[in-house]
Amino acid sequence: MSIIVGCAAFVAFQRYCLALTTKLILRLFPTAGPVTQSVVNCVREVYRQPAKVGLAVLFHCAGWLASALSTWIALALMGVHPRVLPVLAIESLVCAARSIAFWMPNGIGVQEVAYAAIAPLFGIGAEIGLATSLLKRARDIAVGVPILLLWQWSEGRRLLQVTDAAVD
Repeated sequence: MSIIVGCAAFVAFQRYCLALTTKLILRLFPTAGPVTQSVVNCVREVYRQPAKVGLAVLFHCAGWLASALSTWIALALMGVHPRVLPVLAIESLVCAARSIAFWMPNGIGVQEVAYAAIAPLFGIGAEIGLATSLLKRARDIAVGVPILLLWQWSEGRRLLQVTDAAVD
C-alpha cells in the first residue's frame, strides 16, 4: 500500500509542482533557464497523454513481475521453494539497487552483490542469491551477444555497401 501512495505522490509532484521545482532550480542554477524550461515542457507533454502514461506503467509492472517470476522459477529449480511475496520483495530491492547504480553499465557487479546481500534477509542463502544472479546474467548474455553480433553484421553490410558505392 505504501508503494502505491509513494508512486501517486511522485506522479502528483511531477505533474503539479513543476513551477516550484523550476523556481528552485533557477535559484540554484540561474543559467539553466532554457534547459529547465525544455525539461518542464517535456514533462507536461508526457502528462497530456494519461492513457499512454498508464500503459507505460502497466508494461513496466508486467516486465517487473515477469522478472520476479523468472527469479521464482530459478529458485524453485535450485531446490529452494520460496513464497511469492519474498521473491517480489527481493526482486524489487535488486531493481532499486540497479536503479541507484544507473551509471554502472548493465548493473555489472551491482546485481550480484544485491542478490547476495538481500536474499539472506528473506531466508535464502547468499550463495543461492548469487547463483540466481548469475543465472539472470547468463540470460542477459544469451540474449545480448546474438543481438550485438547481428547489429555488427548489419552495420558491416551497410559499411560495405557504402564502400562499394564509393569505389564505383
